[in-house]
Amino acid sequence: MAPKTKKESIKDALAGLGEGKFREFVEQLLDRREEPWVARCDVEGQDHLRVTNVLVSAFTEARAPQVVAEILRKIRCNDEAERLDKETGGQSSQPGFRDRASAPVVRVPPNRQYTGPTVPEDSTSESEYDLR
Repeated sequence: MAPKTKKESIKDALAGLGEGKFREFVEQLLDRREEPWVARCDVEGQDHLRVTNVLVSAFTEARAPQVVAEILRKIRCNDEAERLDKETGGQSSQPGFRDRASAPVVRVPPNRQYTGPTVPEDSTSESEYDLR
């Protein structure tokens, strides 16, 4: 038998929630502060299959399991979150984890070279990018 896809694992995790926990999951999904956001009309009143499709579409199949596990933990469904992490090889339970999609993008003009962040000697402000 072929291993489950990440999308199938998400679908199974959401299907295993009771009706009340599923509604709580959807509310937490709508209340997320990070982008991308999910439209209320896409998930409110929908079943776990439709919500799974919206999650994978919004966050990509690679990142969706991490988002789902994070929300499952917020609604105190830790066992389901751990199971999803194990099935998908997720790293969402590791502190300090950041995927490449959330890394800042530094745009450098084509005629300049990025040399990395530097801190001015006379300043305690945030680091600046040195472009030469």
